[in-house]
Amino acid sequence: MRRAERLALLALLALGLLALSCHQAGKRSGLPPDRDTFVLQVFYTNDEHGWLEGQEPRRGAAALHAQVRIRAWANDEELWLSGGDNWTGPAISTWFEGRPVVEVMNAMGYRASAVGNHEFDFGLEALAERTAEADFRFLAANLRRRSTGEVPEDLGIRSHVVVQLGPGIGGRTLPAGIIGLITTDTPFVTNPATVAELEFLPYEPALREAAAQARAEGATALIVLAHVCVGELRELALAVEDLGVAFFGGGHCNESHAERVGGAVLLSTGGGFSELGSARLSLDPSSGRLLEASQSLWPNEASEPWSGPDQPQEIIARWHARTEEQLGTVIGRLDHELPRRSPELEQLIVTAWLEALPTAEVALMNRGGVRASLPAGDVTLADVVAVLPFQNSIVLSEVPGETLRRAIAAHHPIVGGIDPEALDPQRRYRVLSNSFCYAGGDGWTFLAESDPSGYDTSIHFRQPVIDYLTTHR
Repeated sequence: MRRAERLALLALLALGLLALSCHQAGKRSGLPPDRDTFVLQVFYTNDEHGWLEGQEPRRGAAALHAQVRIRAWANDEELWLSGGDNWTGPAISTWFEGRPVVEVMNAMGYRASAVGNHEFDFGLEALAERTAEADFRFLAANLRRRSTGEVPEDLGIRSHVVVQLGPGIGGRTLPAGIIGLITTDTPFVTNPATVAELEFLPYEPALREAAAQARAEGATALIVLAHVCVGELRELALAVEDLGVAFFGGGHCNESHAERVGGAVLLSTGGGFSELGSARLSLDPSSGRLLEASQSLWPNEASEPWSGPDQPQEIIARWHARTEEQLGTVIGRLDHELPRRSPELEQLIVTAWLEALPTAEVALMNRGGVRASLPAGDVTLADVVAVLPFQNSIVLSEVPGETLRRAIAAHHPIVGGIDPEALDPQRRYRVLSNSFCYAGGDGWTFLAESDPSGYDTSIHFRQPVIDYLTTHR
């Protein structure tokens, strides 16, 4: 073969390899190489519940952040989003009413979060303080004040926000409207007294209204963050397919889920920073509609913290030290773990209540109020805060035996002090409950209906457990 022929052949091979490389790059990205697109990389979490240090060692917020920094696509526009329930959980978050979580989410670069029902756990004043500290927006289009019908912006909550994304690949920018929704179950799964002045509207009309407003403000793409379980959210996504929403993020039920629904991606994670939802979206810059997408869930694997400038580990370490300083006192010791949902842990709680208030005959506790296990070994104040993180007091009320029997059968609570089968339907019993349940939380309306003048003892519902462990070691 002559030299000129060899050079021609090499040139053809080089062109072939270049074409194959471009084709494979197009396949890897999932993007049509011949279309004008905007590439957006969404990183998504929900139901973080304050697990900054992780539910398992070295699997907290810093580890998740490090994995993203290592694996992220350098040329894509990056958008961090949350489906709500940012705080209420371990003591590092609960004791400081969510402030450490906001600091960490600021450092990780979150741009917006749906409002979850647990955002109300520390009251409206604390919620307003957290939203003021956040560099990201808290969103709930279907949350309104009863008196005005308006979204409570005085609490730092908005229905939507329009953000300018980019410049991405090719220097393109894209205005995106991010819309939030909160579960309509909120009045039953947070303290009803806290949210009495608020109402929670149906999802679809509120979403359509917010979408129209975002479009009027210049939004091209639409993104929805919903503290709503996957089943309901899928139905909503199909019902509003005409809006051209590109991404739906779910929450509330802690479900690991990634799928395409109609013309959108739908993601939800298992919560607690245990995994990350990832969606790489190819969007039409003129309409904001989804052209191509890939979606997945990344499990949080133990890794060394990221050493870059947006480092959450230093923030977590600082709040860990404060938690240890204020709540590290050892109050008892256990030979073995008492798991969440175990009869041993549940009976410890109601037994402690009855010992603290011996004039009562029965103690009732909703199982959803117990949020963590008690570990084997030394038990600290921080451990008890994690088990019972809510701002509840103990209420004493009188309930007829027959009402009590029916309520126990219907709600399946933790029961202390009496065998439900031995209840006398003809007499009234002195019953201890927490203030959440007395206010009607979890549908426990029977307490206030039986005794509208129930006595709030002003004793925090975790204090008898602390006293019991301290006394009995």
